[in-house]
Amino acid sequence: MAVGDLISILWSFFFPAYCEGCGKIIPEPGWCSSCLQKLPFLEYQCVRCGVPLLADDHLCGSCLQHPPPFKKVYVSLHYEGLWAAALRRLKFHKAFWLLSPIIKVWKEALKGPIPQGDVVVPIPLHVKRLQQRGFNQSRLLAQELYGKKVVKDLLVRVRYTSSQSKLGVRERLANVRKAFAPHPQALIQGKKIILFDDVMTSGATVKEAAKVLKKAGAREIVVVVMARAG
Repeated sequence: MAVGDLISILWSFFFPAYCEGCGKIIPEPGWCSSCLQKLPFLEYQCVRCGVPLLADDHLCGSCLQHPPPFKKVYVSLHYEGLWAAALRRLKFHKAFWLLSPIIKVWKEALKGPIPQGDVVVPIPLHVKRLQQRGFNQSRLLAQELYGKKVVKDLLVRVRYTSSQSKLGVRERLANVRKAFAPHPQALIQGKKIILFDDVMTSGATVKEAAKVLKKAGAREIVVVVMARAG
């Protein structure tokens, strides 16, 4: 037996992983096979913004009336149940061991290949929020999926905003208006940009960020999110 295999066995024995759903001991962090089946995978969604729908290959009413400033949203799970709980644990309780299993499940559930671009831009936190939390969960998830393609400071959050979670749709739009700006030295012109966030609800945040990037000269913007509410 190789030394590495022995270390792995001993580590699993003394520091076992527990299923995020039922607490059962499992070989690696994440979910047991039973709880994996309970995750809220998206069956049908808007082909533009990713909002859950009752039928496939359709645009939602919002995208028909007001096309967003991005080409497409890539998402494979609904923000509810065990999936929402895992994303909240990562965001609010520093459950960094969930980074890899979240990305693994998301990739396996995605319909089609992972989108590619010139650069990957996580939705930034305001410096005050970053100091409070200590990390940007969207950046960590983006790095887990895209590695060195992630650019930290291409987009900057220039205005401190209140949490979007308890606001209505109109309030969300107003809350993030003029909240972002391109970094003064950012090279955006002509680039295809992957805009990355952990959760998309009304879409106000990614729409505002995408507008700023388009105005700065981005050729194309697609959005990648780990979960879609709505």
